[in-house]
Amino acid sequence: MNTYEAYILRELADHARNLENNLLPELERMRLDTRWFVEYQEELSDIEKVLNDFSVA
Repeated sequence: MNTYEAYILRELADHARNLENNLLPELERMRLDTRWFVEYQEELSDIEKVLNDFSVA
């Protein structure tokens, strides 16, 4: 894996942690339009699939 790929995977992992730990709980707490919550959950799922493909967590 080259330096650029490693950088992108680190950024994706950071984004996934932010979604899981900050954004999704806040959206759920505020009870905003559920489309936002579902779309961010789907985004998190997509990111986790990519990270799993590259064995990054």
